[in-house]
Amino acid sequence: MIRDVDLDTTLAGEEEGQIVAGRVRELIGVSEGAASSEEGFWAVRRLCEALARERPLVLLFEDLHWGEPTLLDLIAHLDERAQGPILLLSAARLELREKRPSWAEAALTLEPLPEDDSQMLVTSLPGGAGLLPEARTRILETASGNPLFVEQLFAYVEDEGAEESTTPIPPTINALLTARLDALPEAERVVLERASVEGKIFQRESLVELTPERLRPTIGEHLTALVRKGLVQPERPAREAETLRFHHDLVRDAAYGALPKRTRAELHERLADWLETHAATPDEVVGYHLEQSVRCREQLAPLDEHDLELATRAGRKLTDAGFRARARGDISGTRHLHERAISLLPTDSAQRVELLIELRADEALQAARAHGDRRLELRALVVQATKALTETSSLGATEGMIVAAEQAIRLFEDVRDESGLAKAWRLLCYVYSHRGKTDAAIHAALCQIEHAQQVTDGYETPIFDQLIEEHVVGRTPVPEALLQLSSSWPS
Repeated sequence: MIRDVDLDTTLAGEEEGQIVAGRVRELIGVSEGAASSEEGFWAVRRLCEALARERPLVLLFEDLHWGEPTLLDLIAHLDERAQGPILLLSAARLELREKRPSWAEAALTLEPLPEDDSQMLVTSLPGGAGLLPEARTRILETASGNPLFVEQLFAYVEDEGAEESTTPIPPTINALLTARLDALPEAERVVLERASVEGKIFQRESLVELTPERLRPTIGEHLTALVRKGLVQPERPAREAETLRFHHDLVRDAAYGALPKRTRAELHERLADWLETHAATPDEVVGYHLEQSVRCREQLAPLDEHDLELATRAGRKLTDAGFRARARGDISGTRHLHERAISLLPTDSAQRVELLIELRADEALQAARAHGDRRLELRALVVQATKALTETSSLGATEGMIVAAEQAIRLFEDVRDESGLAKAWRLLCYVYSHRGKTDAAIHAALCQIEHAQQVTDGYETPIFDQLIEEHVVGRTPVPEALLQLSSSWPS
């Protein structure tokens, strides 16, 4: 939805309109920068309010059961804070209630269509009024009130001439969709299967790249036929159909499932290459297609040299996407992306060890030692000690922690490891704060900040809030110097 909005026109004359437009572009990945989650939520809310001033605004979120926590937080933010005639609608499976139990009170559960409504649906379909009563009864009994099943059964009966009672019809929605795809002309089936590689929504331009050359001149005709048969539909009917979508997730799943794994692997790789060079595509999307290519290949045979290179590319793309998520304040998104990257990167990769340091310090320490990298080993030790100190509030090993941190600082300075320096000074700051040495803690915090400013991956951030929280939890007065330092730091 947001990509279709002319941001400059919509926000012209709005207070802070240019800032809002910039934050939105950063959020959806069409411009450089990494707005925080709070900034992104604020910008989307301001955009929605601007749109609602022109006319009432309805926002529809489909398949929300697959939504990441940040998206769900954005919807909650709009629900609580947005002003104006704005209606939020979400379509989701029951799994969403497990993620957001509080939303259940506002949810409407869709029951099977009553027979009268199912009859009305069949009649409303092109040619439905002339359907033989016997065929209508078979469709309604088999579909059992499932609207998608009703539509697809009707299309199947029409396409196959299966109105007579002696002609069997598929008993389940999955069997039906498989039968419909099998019955397509070869060219239409190939186009539909290739479109499924991109996802439920696909671009005509990228589909051309995935389609065999012999079919490219007639791809428009095949898409028109697939639209007519109710398998895909234009995403924006009022415009030229450059973006299309599958009629339903199950249609896409059936088309994708028909592709051999080797073909899927090759198509995901081709699509990733094309997206990387022909479109402003976020690293997360390119990384996903490379990842899918690798997963398909590893189910067929041990990975060869080319496959391992793909896995490394995918890991790096997901790593970069995770750093951007971290810079936006999306911690859960960062963890999810980096866990996927860890599973793809070579076990002897320094980048993999660095990601492990942030997520699983104990495992990272073992990997760093196996890798023979003293710098990464010290990083892992520092993070491990910091975690132990902050989680247990233990003072038992602080002298050893000071020695370890100072040793790490000397090595990190020699190799100019700014992230390592920030981590080591962070540890010293916690140790001194726990021991009541406020001046030393503040000095360590200043050093941590100095080096954190040089880090571009978003992991190293100032630690005032954590230090202040420790005093609050421990019911001890927050040192005035620490409060002044925190208040003077730009937010």
